[in-house]
Amino acid sequence: MSHQLEKYKDYYLENDRVIFTAAFHINRGSCCGSGCRHCPYTKPHTRGNIKILENMKTALYLDDVRTPTDTIPGYEPWNVVRNYEEFTSWILVNGIPDLISFDHDLAEEHVNDYFSQLASQGYQHPDYDKYAEKTGLDCAKWLVDLVQANPKLVIKACSVHSHNPVGANNIHSFINGFKKHMGWAEDCYIGKHPFTVENK
Repeated sequence: MSHQLEKYKDYYLENDRVIFTAAFHINRGSCCGSGCRHCPYTKPHTRGNIKILENMKTALYLDDVRTPTDTIPGYEPWNVVRNYEEFTSWILVNGIPDLISFDHDLAEEHVNDYFSQLASQGYQHPDYDKYAEKTGLDCAKWLVDLVQANPKLVIKACSVHSHNPVGANNIHSFINGFKKHMGWAEDCYIGKHPFTVENK
């Protein structure tokens, strides 16, 4: 392999260990036979195997600091995006995935606002207009606008893993409200997937 490795696309760190992504293994061209966590090749793990798993669903994980560690059965390994720009760009290139997991606070200012309001008044009421960086709710609104402009598109399964309870509820309610309006199952849920946080 001759290309320069890119963090999060080719690998991420977990307790000082380098974990290679499915994209890395695909670019490698064949299975290494080591039983890697994100191996995209058909089992059993056999060195030299070049047959990639087929008919797997796609999953997109939006979060500025967390990286999911477990692949959901039946899905390709998570595609990780860190902010609004990466989220919108990924979907415009690859289409709406089968599963999206949303974080709410995508920048330090979002986190600081949550704790500041919590300390001063006991609860948070996000003032989205004052944020310089877009939140996960902005990503959800962009997604809804995209679907409304393209009637053939559908928002499939989604979850909200944000640790901000107010922000998580805002995304959850917004998406399920839109799904109800469209006559779709209101199946967006709040729930976390196993993850690691890289020390910066």
